[in-house]
Amino acid sequence: MDEPVVAWADARSLGPADAALLSPAEARRAERYRRPEDRAARTAAAVLLRRTLARATGADPRTVEVTRRCPLCRATDHGRPEAPGTGLHLSVTHCGSVVGVALAATAAGLDVEHPRRFADPAIAGEVLGEEEHAASPAELCRTWVRKEAVVKATGDGITVGLRGVRVTAADEPAALLSYPGPLLALRLRDVPAPEGYVASLAELHD
Repeated sequence: MDEPVVAWADARSLGPADAALLSPAEARRAERYRRPEDRAARTAAAVLLRRTLARATGADPRTVEVTRRCPLCRATDHGRPEAPGTGLHLSVTHCGSVVGVALAATAAGLDVEHPRRFADPAIAGEVLGEEEHAASPAELCRTWVRKEAVVKATGDGITVGLRGVRVTAADEPAALLSYPGPLLALRLRDVPAPEGYVASLAELHD
Protein backbone atom coordinates (compact mmCIF):
# COMPACT_ATOMS: atom_id res chain seq x y z
CA MET A 1 0.00 0.00 0.00
CA ASP A 2 1.75 3.13 -1.27
CA GLU A 3 -0.70 5.62 0.18
CA PRO A 4 -2.85 5.28 3.32
CA VAL A 5 -6.58 4.74 2.98
CA VAL A 6 -8.93 6.93 5.04
CA ALA A 7 -12.66 6.16 5.22
CA TRP A 8 -15.57 7.82 7.05
CA ALA A 9 -19.06 6.79 8.14
CA ASP A 10 -21.95 8.17 10.20
CA ALA A 11 -23.19 6.01 13.06
CA ARG A 12 -26.71 7.35 12.55
CA SER A 13 -26.94 5.40 9.28
CA LEU A 14 -26.14 2.10 11.01
CA GLY A 15 -28.58 -0.75 10.35
CA PRO A 16 -29.12 -4.31 11.67
CA ALA A 17 -27.24 -5.79 8.71
CA ASP A 18 -24.22 -3.66 9.60
CA ALA A 19 -24.14 -4.75 13.24
CA ALA A 20 -24.33 -8.39 12.12
CA LEU A 21 -20.77 -8.06 10.75
CA LEU A 22 -19.31 -7.69 14.24
CA SER A 23 -17.48 -10.52 15.95
CA PRO A 24 -18.75 -11.56 19.39
CA ALA A 25 -15.82 -9.72 21.00
CA GLU A 26 -16.60 -6.53 19.07
CA ALA A 27 -20.28 -6.74 20.01
CA ARG A 28 -19.39 -7.18 23.69
CA ARG A 29 -17.03 -4.22 23.55
CA ALA A 30 -19.75 -1.99 22.09
CA GLU A 31 -22.28 -3.12 24.69
CA ARG A 32 -20.06 -1.87 27.51
CA TYR A 33 -21.04 1.70 26.70
CA ARG A 34 -24.11 2.93 28.56
CA ARG A 35 -25.21 5.67 26.17
CA PRO A 36 -26.88 4.44 22.97
CA GLU A 37 -24.99 6.99 20.87
CA ASP A 38 -21.67 5.71 22.22
CA ARG A 39 -22.62 2.11 21.47
CA ALA A 40 -23.67 3.13 17.97
CA ALA A 41 -20.37 4.94 17.35
CA ARG A 42 -18.29 1.98 18.51
CA THR A 43 -20.36 -0.40 16.41
CA ALA A 44 -20.10 1.84 13.35
CA ALA A 45 -16.33 2.13 13.76
CA ALA A 46 -15.92 -1.65 13.96
CA VAL A 47 -18.13 -2.15 10.90
CA LEU A 48 -16.29 0.54 8.92
CA LEU A 49 -12.93 -0.99 9.83
CA ARG A 50 -14.04 -4.43 8.66
CA ARG A 51 -15.42 -3.12 5.38
CA THR A 52 -12.36 -0.98 4.67
CA LEU A 53 -10.03 -3.89 5.41
CA ALA A 54 -12.11 -6.15 3.19
CA ARG A 55 -11.83 -3.73 0.27
CA ALA A 56 -8.08 -3.37 0.78
CA THR A 57 -7.36 -7.11 1.06
CA GLY A 58 -10.12 -8.71 -1.02
CA ALA A 59 -11.43 -10.60 2.01
CA ASP A 60 -14.99 -11.06 3.23
CA PRO A 61 -15.82 -8.38 5.85
CA ARG A 62 -17.43 -11.08 7.98
CA THR A 63 -14.21 -13.09 8.20
CA VAL A 64 -11.63 -10.30 8.44
CA GLU A 65 -9.54 -10.86 11.56
CA VAL A 66 -9.27 -7.81 13.79
CA THR A 67 -7.51 -8.11 17.13
CA ARG A 68 -6.67 -5.60 19.84
CA ARG A 69 -3.78 -5.25 22.25
CA CYS A 70 -3.18 -2.57 24.86
CA PRO A 71 0.47 -1.42 24.81
CA LEU A 72 0.31 -0.56 28.51
CA CYS A 73 -1.36 -3.57 30.14
CA ARG A 74 -1.16 -6.07 27.22
CA ALA A 75 -4.88 -6.85 27.55
CA THR A 76 -6.58 -8.04 24.37
CA ASP A 77 -10.07 -6.66 24.99
CA HIS A 78 -9.06 -3.06 24.23
CA GLY A 79 -6.25 -1.02 22.71
CA ARG A 80 -4.99 -0.37 19.20
CA PRO A 81 -6.68 -2.54 16.53
CA GLU A 82 -4.51 -4.87 14.46
CA ALA A 83 -5.10 -6.94 11.31
CA PRO A 84 -2.78 -9.97 11.63
CA GLY A 85 -1.19 -11.22 8.44
CA THR A 86 -2.04 -8.17 6.32
CA GLY A 87 1.01 -6.01 6.94
CA LEU A 88 -1.34 -3.08 7.49
CA HIS A 89 -1.42 -0.66 10.40
CA LEU A 90 -4.80 0.58 11.62
CA SER A 91 -6.16 3.65 13.36
CA VAL A 92 -9.73 4.39 14.42
CA THR A 93 -11.26 7.71 15.51
CA HIS A 94 -14.69 9.10 16.28
CA CYS A 95 -16.38 12.36 17.26
CA GLY A 96 -20.09 12.30 17.94
CA SER A 97 -21.70 10.18 15.24
CA VAL A 98 -18.76 10.54 12.83
CA VAL A 99 -16.33 7.60 12.75
CA GLY A 100 -13.18 7.21 10.69
CA VAL A 101 -10.54 4.58 10.01
CA ALA A 102 -7.10 4.69 8.43
CA LEU A 103 -5.09 1.84 6.91
CA ALA A 104 -1.39 2.38 6.23
CA ALA A 105 1.82 0.50 5.51
CA THR A 106 3.44 2.01 8.62
CA ALA A 107 2.20 2.95 12.08
CA ALA A 108 -0.43 5.67 11.67
CA GLY A 109 -2.74 7.83 13.73
CA LEU A 110 -6.02 9.40 12.58
CA ASP A 111 -7.97 11.93 14.63
CA VAL A 112 -11.19 13.86 14.01
CA GLU A 113 -12.93 16.59 16.01
CA HIS A 114 -15.51 19.35 15.59
CA PRO A 115 -14.57 22.99 16.40
CA ARG A 116 -17.63 23.44 18.62
CA ARG A 117 -15.97 21.17 21.18
CA PHE A 118 -13.22 23.77 21.62
CA ALA A 119 -15.25 26.85 22.56
CA ASP A 120 -14.00 26.63 26.18
CA PRO A 121 -10.78 28.71 26.39
CA ALA A 122 -9.53 26.48 29.22
CA ILE A 123 -8.89 23.69 26.71
CA ALA A 124 -6.05 25.74 25.23
CA GLY A 125 -4.04 25.19 28.40
CA GLU A 126 -4.19 21.43 27.83
CA VAL A 127 -3.09 21.63 24.22
CA LEU A 128 -0.84 24.60 23.48
CA GLY A 129 2.82 24.83 24.40
CA GLU A 130 4.52 28.09 25.39
CA GLU A 131 5.34 29.03 21.79
CA GLU A 132 1.95 28.07 20.33
CA HIS A 133 -1.14 30.18 19.81
CA ALA A 134 -4.71 29.60 18.59
CA ALA A 135 -6.92 32.59 17.81
CA SER A 136 -10.20 30.69 17.56
CA PRO A 137 -11.90 27.38 18.43
CA ALA A 138 -11.32 26.29 14.82
CA GLU A 139 -7.56 26.89 15.09
CA LEU A 140 -7.40 25.14 18.46
CA CYS A 141 -9.32 22.21 17.01
CA ARG A 142 -6.86 21.96 14.12
CA THR A 143 -3.90 21.97 16.50
CA TRP A 144 -5.57 19.32 18.67
CA VAL A 145 -6.20 16.84 15.86
CA ARG A 146 -2.67 17.24 14.55
CA LYS A 147 -1.18 16.47 17.95
CA GLU A 148 -3.60 13.62 18.65
CA ALA A 149 -2.76 12.06 15.29
CA VAL A 150 0.93 12.14 16.23
CA VAL A 151 0.54 10.48 19.65
CA LYS A 152 -1.75 7.87 18.12
CA ALA A 153 0.85 7.05 15.47
CA THR A 154 3.63 6.70 18.03
CA GLY A 155 1.42 4.61 20.29
CA ASP A 156 2.22 6.87 23.24
CA GLY A 157 -1.34 8.20 23.50
CA ILE A 158 -2.24 9.83 26.80
CA THR A 159 1.18 9.05 28.30
CA VAL A 160 2.53 12.06 26.37
CA GLY A 161 1.07 15.45 27.21
CA LEU A 162 -0.12 17.33 24.14
CA ARG A 163 1.61 20.51 25.31
CA GLY A 164 4.94 18.75 24.78
CA VAL A 165 4.12 17.94 21.16
CA ARG A 166 4.82 20.94 18.91
CA VAL A 167 3.21 21.27 15.49
CA THR A 168 2.91 24.03 12.92
CA ALA A 169 0.30 26.76 13.34
CA ALA A 170 -3.22 25.95 12.22
CA ASP A 171 -2.98 28.22 9.16
CA GLU A 172 0.25 26.56 7.99
CA PRO A 173 0.75 23.17 6.28
CA ALA A 174 0.73 20.40 8.87
CA ALA A 175 4.13 19.33 10.19
CA LEU A 176 5.62 18.03 13.43
CA LEU A 177 8.19 20.45 14.85
CA SER A 178 9.25 18.67 18.03
CA TYR A 179 8.34 15.65 20.14
CA PRO A 180 9.42 14.45 23.58
CA GLY A 181 12.23 11.93 23.22
CA PRO A 182 14.09 10.87 20.06
CA LEU A 183 13.47 12.74 16.82
CA LEU A 184 10.67 11.11 14.81
CA ALA A 185 10.58 10.43 11.07
CA LEU A 186 6.92 11.27 10.68
CA ARG A 187 4.61 12.62 7.99
CA LEU A 188 1.75 14.76 9.29
CA ARG A 189 -1.05 16.06 7.09
CA ASP A 190 -4.57 17.40 7.27
CA VAL A 191 -7.06 15.13 5.51
CA PRO A 192 -10.60 15.71 4.20
CA ALA A 193 -13.31 14.96 6.76
CA PRO A 194 -17.13 15.05 6.84
CA GLU A 195 -18.59 18.55 6.56
CA GLY A 196 -17.91 20.71 9.60
CA TYR A 197 -15.26 18.37 11.02
CA VAL A 198 -11.47 18.61 11.10
CA ALA A 199 -9.09 15.66 10.73
CA SER A 200 -5.37 14.92 10.56
CA LEU A 201 -3.31 11.83 9.78
CA ALA A 202 0.21 11.02 11.00
CA GLU A 203 2.41 8.24 9.60
CA LEU A 204 5.70 7.01 11.04
CA HIS A 205 8.53 6.20 8.62
CA ASP A 206 11.67 4.13 9.06
